[in-house]
Amino acid sequence: EPAPATVTPDLVCRHLQSKYRLKPDKLNLLMDTCRKNLNTHFIGAQKALADKDMEGLSMAAHSLSGILLTFGLNDWAKISAHIESAIKAGDLDQPFQDQLAELHNGLRAIL
Repeated sequence: EPAPATVTPDLVCRHLQSKYRLKPDKLNLLMDTCRKNLNTHFIGAQKALADKDMEGLSMAAHSLSGILLTFGLNDWAKISAHIESAIKAGDLDQPFQDQLAELHNGLRAIL
């Protein structure tokens, strides 16, 4: 399956502006907060994977999905949701490292 479309800060801002009708200062605050949270959850996911903490990875993937859905990045959220659902189903032979790398590379413009 091909990677989702490239993410830019402008794309996310336009989505948030149209969906939530935020004033510029509120929009910037939401972007900053979500970006920090994305980074925190990416770091948590990578650490959990390195520690073979599948529950921690599942929780981090769930949090990533929520933020990505807020940003209107549904196709990217599907990748993190897949990580979470695979772990919950006990399907631990997934390429989780590759999936996290794909997310990180695709979202780097907003991290």
